Amino acid sequence: MGTGLMRTGYVNLNNRINCIPADVSIKAMIIAAWKKANEGPGQLTVINSAAEVHKTADYNFLIYDARYVYYRHPMTQVLWAPGGTHAPCKYVYYLLFFLYQVIPSMFLDLALKARGKKPFLLKLQRKVFDAQMSLKYFTDNEWVFKTDNFRNLAHDLLESDR
Repeated sequence: MGTGLMRTGYVNLNNRINCIPADVSIKAMIIAAWKKANEGPGQLTVINSAAEVHKTADYNFLIYDARYVYYRHPMTQVLWAPGGTHAPCKYVYYLLFFLYQVIPSMFLDLALKARGKKPFLLKLQRKVFDAQMSLKYFTDNEWVFKTDNFRNLAHDLLESDR
């Protein structure tokens, strides 16, 4: 969305996005491995590296409210100005995807070809479409995980290691 490549989302705007930064998950894996090595054999502990519900955003925020971030911190390589829309049903999504993503990509690819450069946008839009269809199950459902063990990992560390 930040580069303007994805203009249409096939999502339920009220669903919350459960994602956390990779460094937080990696830190949790390291702490969990350290903890398991110090505990020795015993009971298996499941640690869900996930965001707590009150720390998540919904797709409405991602698509509409996060635009101000772009205007405050613009990216250098932008295809289109930030923005976009969501489609509540499959057929509306197909239409919007064609109008807002495929047709502009065809024109830009034509312009690239006319300038002697290799066209790539239409092929890239196909990958965007395939990715959205592949992720549909996950964007359709709201995922809530028990994070008690994840939250308690930091309590086992010394204050200087936190």
